[in-house]
Amino acid sequence: MKKLVIEIFEIKGGSEISTELDVLVLDLHKRYNGNILLKKIDVFNKEQIKPHKDIIEIIKKDGIDVLPLIKADGKVVSEEKLRDMLKKY
Repeated sequence: MKKLVIEIFEIKGGSEISTELDVLVLDLHKRYNGNILLKKIDVFNKEQIKPHKDIIEIIKKDGIDVLPLIKADGKVVSEEKLRDMLKKY
C-alpha cells in the first residue's frame, strides 16, 4: 500500500491549532500502521516553501492567518477532507 504524504504548512514554533492537527495525524499514523508520511514545512523557510507555489498563492491572497494549511497527496485539503482521505488507508 502506498503511503499518504501529508504536508503541514505553518510558522515555525507552531500554534495550538497545529498542535491539535499534529496529535490527529500522529494518532492516525499509529492507527494506519505507518502508511502516512508527515512533513512539517515552515512557511518562512524559503528553501522549504519554494516548490509549493499553490501554498504561496493562498498566503498572498488570504494572509498568514490561514495557517496551518494541509496538503495531502499534493492537494490542499481541509482537516475534514483529510479525515475522509484517511479512511482509505
